[in-house]
Amino acid sequence: MSKYSTENSQLNCLCFISMLLFVILIFHLCNGDFTMKKVLFCLVMTIFAVFSLHAQSTGQDAEIIKLLRQVNKKLTDVDQRLQKLEKKKRNAIPVPITQAFVPKGPNVKALSKIKFPAKPNKANLKEYVKKVLNASPNQNNYTPNDMQVGMLEKVGQKNLDVLVDSLTREQPGHNRNFFLGEAIVKLAKPEDKKLIVKGFAKCKKLIDVIVRYHWERDVKKILLDGMSNSDYLPDAWLCAVTGFRDPETYPVLIEYLISHSGRLRTYDMICDLPGIKLKNAVREAWYTVQMQQNAVFEKFCFSIIAVEYGYKEALEYLLENRGNRKYSYYSSRCNQAIRDHVDFDGTTYEIDQWYKKNKKNIVFDYKDKKFKLKSAASKNQGGK
Repeated sequence: MSKYSTENSQLNCLCFISMLLFVILIFHLCNGDFTMKKVLFCLVMTIFAVFSLHAQSTGQDAEIIKLLRQVNKKLTDVDQRLQKLEKKKRNAIPVPITQAFVPKGPNVKALSKIKFPAKPNKANLKEYVKKVLNASPNQNNYTPNDMQVGMLEKVGQKNLDVLVDSLTREQPGHNRNFFLGEAIVKLAKPEDKKLIVKGFAKCKKLIDVIVRYHWERDVKKILLDGMSNSDYLPDAWLCAVTGFRDPETYPVLIEYLISHSGRLRTYDMICDLPGIKLKNAVREAWYTVQMQQNAVFEKFCFSIIAVEYGYKEALEYLLENRGNRKYSYYSSRCNQAIRDHVDFDGTTYEIDQWYKKNKKNIVFDYKDKKFKLKSAASKNQGGK
């Protein structure tokens, strides 16, 4: 066999091996094995480099050299893609696997086995309460009509201290206080003031008793502390704090407006307090809402307020989402806010078309609190 034939056979063999390794490389590239990719890539590049040098040294087939350079370019592209994939994998945030929520109510069978003491005293009532609270460990859906509430009511007003002493500090996912709170609210009388004040720090539900008997000033510190330490508070809680009408409480109320969900509700409760200044608070609250992820409902609701303070993006957001069924509860208020703060007569659809046509020339007139065309707007004089 001639030298030329031997070299040709060697070249063909190298070419075949290279192509085979290249195919295996592509397979692993698609299947996420980064270590194998690196090894195969190095092998393929080495063989093609030898192949290229051999072809150039023998002066054979310029077409082969051209082909090798094209393949080398493709391999370089593959390497770059590989590096991007590795970087993406390193920076990826694991996505938790969530399951559909399946509501689970009280364990009726277990609760039915718990008998109220024939001769109740503090000790056996305490044990009875404990059994009722521990009977449904898998419950994740709670209503005031749940079986546990009625069973705890049997303890009676005379033994209310047993229920209050069973309260624990509220924690996420820990709902034993729900049943206790419902029962206590139903049983409490004016003579139970000391007990209720004692348990209030542990159970927000007792605000219903506090408001019922006008004991707000006796728990003022707890009310104000709760504004800072709780993400969401009952309406009665906010009503109690605003009811003081005390300028010393305004900083706490304003901070709650800025930082906590339910901003539309909070604004409605505090906006008419004497002497309260909300221009800067609304600005900060609007900025905070826009920065929050997955807070589209909160953003829509607070847009109704932000429009009044001249935020053009809030008007645009309301116009874009005014027909969204997710916000149907606030649709009439949304439409009213749009009409109240736009200097254009027409339906919300017509206002939307007017806005799109004149968007660049629309400004907010702080005197009239309306969005107008520049030519019709008066000089800005600052907001509320």
